[in-house]
Order: sequence, then structure tokens, then C-alpha cells
Amino acid sequence: MTSPPADTIPPPPATGDAPATAPIPVPGTDCAGAPPEDLLVLSGAGALPRLVLEGARAVGVPRLGALGLRGTTPKATLALADWRERISISSISGFRAAIKASGFRNVILAGQINPLSFFRAAFDPELTAILASLRVHNAHTIYGRLIEEIEALGAKVLPSSLFLGAHIPAPGLLTRRGLSDAERSDLEYGSRIAMSVCDLDIGQTVVVKDGVALAVEGFDGTNSTILRGGRIARRGAMVVKVAKHGHDMRFDIPAVGLRTLKVMRRARCTALAVQAGRTLFVDLPAVVREADRRNLAIVAFDSGPPPAPRLRPRPPRRAPRRRPFRMNAPSAPLVRAVHGVAETQAFARSLAAAFGPSARYALEGDLGAGKTCFVQGLCEGLGIRAAVSSPTFAIANEYLDDASGRRLVHLDLYRLSGPDELDSIGWDDYLDAGDPMAVEWPERAAGRLPPDVVRVRIAPGPGPDDRTIEVSPPPPAPQRIPA
Repeated sequence: MTSPPADTIPPPPATGDAPATAPIPVPGTDCAGAPPEDLLVLSGAGALPRLVLEGARAVGVPRLGALGLRGTTPKATLALADWRERISISSISGFRAAIKASGFRNVILAGQINPLSFFRAAFDPELTAILASLRVHNAHTIYGRLIEEIEALGAKVLPSSLFLGAHIPAPGLLTRRGLSDAERSDLEYGSRIAMSVCDLDIGQTVVVKDGVALAVEGFDGTNSTILRGGRIARRGAMVVKVAKHGHDMRFDIPAVGLRTLKVMRRARCTALAVQAGRTLFVDLPAVVREADRRNLAIVAFDSGPPPAPRLRPRPPRRAPRRRPFRMNAPSAPLVRAVHGVAETQAFARSLAAAFGPSARYALEGDLGAGKTCFVQGLCEGLGIRAAVSSPTFAIANEYLDDASGRRLVHLDLYRLSGPDELDSIGWDDYLDAGDPMAVEWPERAAGRLPPDVVRVRIAPGPGPDDRTIEVSPPPPAPQRIPA
């Protein structure tokens, strides 16, 4: 990403003298040292555990493990690890036993574990006593105590930022739209307020407008804070998110993502400012694209504290020189005539095998064309044993195979008026998850479909049970698809 001119980036705000909190002793920023010999990711909800596992694999960690929470951690995340297990959040003894049984010497905490759950669940007596012994209850005290338990077992807890460098931006303007004069002034004010509030362990986010702090994050979290501030501002507020001086990067790294932008849109906020080098973007390119589409401004500013530590990915091996590949003319669509339900499903099964487990399908055809029947065949071809039905009224059906953890998302956009309503069904979240998708009435998602989508058009044939199915682009080796 090209750095913007210096005069487009707000000057570093004055933050006063840093507290005497000693920084966590971790490898230096952007270090190229050897990766750890193993890594166990204590995985909560959301995309962060997946990003950590992928980042650790990229820098060359040879053995990865995932310790998930029952009812919280997606199976797709656990599937990325070499060793995986699930535990209950309510038992400290079960937690210790799982850590010991894993044999891992390095641990990272990643993902959402709502601190409120520590006060709402039914815990065993020992965990209840541990929580009661904390004089102050916030993310640092709760998760700090959790880290003490892990390191007492002989494991070392590392900052998750080590493997997330690609998702942590440097200083600069990230979006096409820059800050207005009013927003620049609010950034200078809001960053000071946010750092002061965060240094008091109150929260990481403030919402400001015209030099007034409208909302300060408490235990309710970032999204609730944005909505509270938006209700007061009505339009045009700025969201500022920071980490305190001496922030323990082993947990609770400030994070924003597509969901943050959705909440900002609801609150009619127009700009987001985050600390450079200390804020995680869950899928940075997608966030910037969405912000540009919504004409939001995002800036990463340097507030003084050192950036979060991170490891550089291993340099790729030099590939052997190859003759240049010349793209042929676009291949003609694959066209098949089918008769009845069984042949339709069989053809869909063969396409699922040919395109692989993460393909997205745009299904075109009139009502009653057989699109749901086609999705039944896709599920069978992907090994997903689930009851498939039309999502006309639900809009979204998710078919999950409990044995394999595979999931297919089936969407019917008929009742949506256009692309602007896709956010209300979590469209970007479905795309980000990486699961296979089958989208009926895809024209309602014009401009929002992924570029590699497989278009399947089902048209009526000569008889009442006959159909002609056209697939574009054709699958690899189309001659192997049964006629």
C-alpha cells in the first residue's frame, strides 16, 4: 500500500508521560528470529484464532494445536491444527489437564471469550474461588490470572501479534477518503481521551464529535459504545480505538473488522482512527474495500507506544523457471441435459468433486427449476449429511455435518431488494468464513459476488422433468464429468 503524503496524516497526538508499567519481554518488532517449535492456540470465537494458526504456519511453526471452547470455537478453526481438543469454560481442572495432555510448550490466547461469561456460567468451586479472589475484574486481571495458570504448568504464553503482522497496519491513511478538518481535530482530541481512559483500564474505544466525548467504552464492548455515541451524535462522529501504554499483547489486542464498519454505519459514524502497529484488522483488505464503498475514512496514527511484536514470514523458496503461460480464449460453458431429480443430484455431486470444498455457486433459474435439488447434490458431493430445504423464507440455511465439521451455506436472495440489504444477513461474514456457498437469485447481490464464483443456470428442457444445466466457467477436466 502506498504511503500517503505526510500532510495527509494527523500528527502524533501528545499523550503525556507513559505510566511506569514495564513492557512484556518479547521478541523485537518485525523480528526474523526462529519460530517456536510448537504452538497451542487457546481458541475462542471469531476469526482471530484462524488468523493466528494461518500466520503461525506461514512463519514455519512445525506443530500447531488448537484448544477450543465447547459451543464457541468453530470446527473449521480446529481443523487447521495438527492437534485439537475442546474443553468447557467452567472447569479449571479440565483446563489444566488439557494443557498438560497437549504437550505444547508455547501458548497463545486468541478469539472472543466474553468476560461476562466468567460471572454467568456455573463454575467448579476452585474456579469460583479464583474469580472471587480478584479485587478488580477486567480483561487484564481475568486473563492475566489465566496466563499465570498456564505458565505454572511450564508453558510460555506468547503475544498473538507475533503471527499477525499482515493484519496490523503501519501509520498512514488506509482509505481513499481522507479526514476532513473537523475529523482531524476530533482525532487529536479523541486520541488523548482514548489513551487516558485506556490507561485507567476502563476501555479501549471512545466516540467523539466536534471536540466532545460522546461515549466511552466500558464492560459493554466496542460495538455498544459506537451505537451509544451514534445515538447522541446522530451523524458524523469519529470512533477512536487504542491500547494502553504497556498493554499486554498476549491478550485483548484491539481489533476491528467488517462487523465494526457495519455498526459504524448503523450509528452513522464517518471515520475510524486506530493505533498504528498496535491494532489488528480482521481481513484488512476486505475492511478497506468496504470502507471505500461506504465512503468511510480509516487512519492509523502513531501515538508513541512501541508497535506490537511480530515475526516475518519465511521467504518463499525460489521456484524453478518456467515457460510463460499464455491464457487461451475463455472456455465455453459446460452444458448437460439431465432428466429427473436423481440425474440432477448426480451432476451436482460430480461438480462438487471437481470444483473442490470451498467453491461458491451462483444458481440461476426460475421458481421450481430445481435449484434446491441441485444443492442437495452439492451437499452429498461434499460429504455433508444434512437435510436440505429451500431457504426462501429463512433467506439463509446452514447445513453442517457433525462428523466432519464441513458446512455449506445456502442463501435465497429473492426477498432482498438489492445489494444494500446483504449486510443485514451477514453476507460478508459468510464470505469471510471460507465455506462453500450456494446462492439462489444471485442478481440481488450484483457487485458483491466473489470473482471466482461458479455460475450455474438451470433451464427447462423439452419434458416436464427435463433440465438443461449450464456451468461457467467449466470445471477442471470437464471431460471427466459424467454425461
